[in-house]
Amino acid sequence: AYLRECETNFNQGQGGANSHKPPRRRLDMALLDYMLAKGRFETAIQWLRDDGELANLVDVEPFETAQNVVQALRKHNLAPAIAWCDEHRAQRAKLGCTLMFQLRVQEMVEMVSAGGENVWADAIKHARKHLATSEAALADSEGLARLTRAMLACLVFGGGGG
Repeated sequence: AYLRECETNFNQGQGGANSHKPPRRRLDMALLDYMLAKGRFETAIQWLRDDGELANLVDVEPFETAQNVVQALRKHNLAPAIAWCDEHRAQRAKLGCTLMFQLRVQEMVEMVSAGGENVWADAIKHARKHLATSEAALADSEGLARLTRAMLACLVFGGGGG
């Protein structure tokens, strides 16, 4: 939406290299993006309600999704973040992002911390399923390889498994 607005302004002579002062709409959109990025959703949503034309130019959904994921992570709920990673698998692969791997490691840590009767066997199954076959295991990253070895060592020498 922002790019369309910029193109329209440029074509109408309101933007571009000769423009010294950005049009009011661009400033409003930048302020709204900033508010959304900082988690000031109520203020941003109220502004969008008050200015219906601006609502067509600002995409609120990515910010809401990110905020929901962050709130879930603060409550130690990894499911929304893992779902987001699954949904954006192709983009993460292009960027070499290891977020899914890190979430799976955290999932295993929380599994072991919670305890239970078969916690070590479950953690080993989890590691085999998600860590050994993750894109991070295939990546050429020494830091991630060390983390994987450390997590598996915790499983082996942490008092479980035997």
